[in-house]
Amino acid sequence: MSFRCQKCNEVQVDGTKETKVVTEVRKVIYPTVKDSYGKYRTPEGFETVKELTVCPECATHKFTTTIVDLKVIEGEVE
Repeated sequence: MSFRCQKCNEVQVDGTKETKVVTEVRKVIYPTVKDSYGKYRTPEGFETVKELTVCPECATHKFTTTIVDLKVIEGEVE
């Protein structure tokens, strides 16, 4: 199955391996939890917002990942 590279805009021949490149993420703060030692902590992480499908040649280029947002998930401590 062919695809169009989202960087060089070239249609790739069947069998070309595509690479996903993350270009935008958002920081996520999860509800506070009690860990196995009885201490409270607030887990944090990142979610993908935007990714590009690129060809093998374009995948060798350096891409910048930008933090575009903050998401706080509300919840109660268990």
